[in-house]
Parts: sequence; C-alpha cells; structure tokens
Amino acid sequence: MSSDVAKHLKSLSFGIMQGSYEQVYKAHHALYNIGTEALPLIEETILKQSWGDVKHGAQIGQLIGMLNLIHDIDEERAKAVGEQIRKSGCSVKVNRRISAITSFTMDNFNCFEVAGVKIYQAKQLGKQLSFERRMKKWLAVVPPEDLAQIERLYLVPKSDSDYLGYYMPILCKIVVEWDMPFSNFNPVSWLFLFLIKKTFYHEIGHHAHRHTFGQDPDQEKEADRYAAKLLFKSHPLFVGTLKKIIGIFVKPKKAEEPVT
Repeated sequence: MSSDVAKHLKSLSFGIMQGSYEQVYKAHHALYNIGTEALPLIEETILKQSWGDVKHGAQIGQLIGMLNLIHDIDEERAKAVGEQIRKSGCSVKVNRRISAITSFTMDNFNCFEVAGVKIYQAKQLGKQLSFERRMKKWLAVVPPEDLAQIERLYLVPKSDSDYLGYYMPILCKIVVEWDMPFSNFNPVSWLFLFLIKKTFYHEIGHHAHRHTFGQDPDQEKEADRYAAKLLFKSHPLFVGTLKKIIGIFVKPKKAEEPVT
C-alpha cells in the first residue's frame, strides 16, 4: 500500500507542477480512495518543505493540492498540519490558503448534486430545496463539458474578504459567496441575485478555460466574457438592454486614438 501511496503522490505533485488537470484529478481520487493510510506520507511531504518564502505559483499549488487532499480525508488532520506550518513560519499568502482550506467543515453544509457537480451549501444560508432548485436553473444554461471535473462547488455566506468568489486551479474547486442582505421578497433582491449569478458564472468560466493561479487581467477578462455570455442566455432582454444603456454612456474611441 505504501508504494501505491508514493506512486500516486508523485503523480499528483508532477501533475500540479505541469498543470496537468487530468493527472491531478486521477491521483487525487486514487489517494482519496486509499484514505487515512495515505495521510502520513502526504503530511511528511508537506511538512518537510519550507513555506516561509514562497515565490512560485507551483509551490502554492503543491500546498493546496496536498492540504486539500488531507482535508477531504480527515478535516482535523488538515487543521493540525496547517497549524504546524504556521508554527514553523509561513508567508501571508500561504497562511491565507491554509485558512481557506481548513475553515470548511462538512457538518455545516448541505450536500447535493446537480448536473454532475457536487454542491456544498452552507446550512446557515437557508433551506436546501430552494438552493437545489436555483442551482438546477442556473446550471441548465452551462455547457456540460464546461462542468466536467469540477470537484466541488461551495456556496458560503459573505465574509469580510474583498472578493465574491474564487476558483482553485488544479483541484477544480469553486467558492461563491452568497451576498444576499435582503429576503427573496424584497424588491431589490433580484439585483443581488443577479450579481451572485454573475460571480457564479465567472468562476465557472475560470474552470472552463482552465485558468492558472494569480490575478491575471487577461484571465479575468476571459472569465467576464464567459459570464456575460451565460447571463445573456438566462436574461436576454435585461442584459441586452443593459448593453445598450452602457453603449449610450460610454464614448467609443476614435480610430486614431491609441488603445491603452
């Protein structure tokens, strides 16, 4: 069994370094199926590395890949490993990733599946049935191939972070913050739902285009275009009218003006 763990762990690490989503996906599932017997070697691999001065996205990817795997198998072991990394010294970026991974506890989520995607909805957001209905409606306009290999999709309450959602490359996990300060019966609730939906499709766009780590402007624009396309399919009249209004107020550049 130990040789199998070492083989799959090597495949996982190599897949992360090479950006091979399929290889990472297969190795992750193989190690997850082995379960707790795989944990000692995974933990040893993480803890022997220095996390104080991480400079490369691939290094962060290694941490996310392995710590997420531990968390999927045993949440408490993942928290313990995260604390050991903090005590040994780690960068702010690494500390944030540890918090993002270990803050999720399955006891606090309703779990269901829509269009082949595992969805984890924070219980404090409300009834599972209403979210299942909404997810079926929202995902109905997404091409099935764009949802392939999404490992998990989390719907969580709004935090004090400066983002509304994020996508974890390699592990193909999506987190969307449900920023809904009003009830569904409030006249302006539709606007907040529309903004959540935009974030929802934006993060799926990152997955569909297999984007990498970091805030890359070109990747963000591509994800925005993807979200706009799906929003137009869902709300053709509203989005079409919005485009016309924006077009009225935004003065187009003249041909001789330089593009900045």
